[in-house]
Amino acid sequence: MKQDIVIFGTNKYSDLINSNSYNRSYYIINEFLKRDDIGKILYIDFLPVRRIKAIKHFFSIILKQFRPLKKRGIFSYCEEIKKDKLYHYSSILSIISWDLLYKELVRTVKKLSFNNLVLWSHYPLKD
Repeated sequence: MKQDIVIFGTNKYSDLINSNSYNRSYYIINEFLKRDDIGKILYIDFLPVRRIKAIKHFFSIILKQFRPLKKRGIFSYCEEIKKDKLYHYSSILSIISWDLLYKELVRTVKKLSFNNLVLWSHYPLKD
């Protein structure tokens, strides 16, 4: 049975694909995309914990998204990068409420029909 993976990234997805130097998240995603035992992948941008970072993120990333999106909210969005394989999620709900962020992530994972879920994180989630 294929495993679907949710990756909590250490940076923004746009930084992964637009830089000349790649970090571990880039290589992890590419390795997962090659593997037959991996189903879908949801990459979650680094979640801002300071208001100023969240405001910058909101204006630079969330408001500028004009591509067709799988899911869009006021404070978050989810886009399909590779058909039925790689999805990108970005949000600033982490500065508003961790509970709201969790509920939004659960809804997003359900909407994308993830099964046999694995969480992959380098992000020190708040208690």
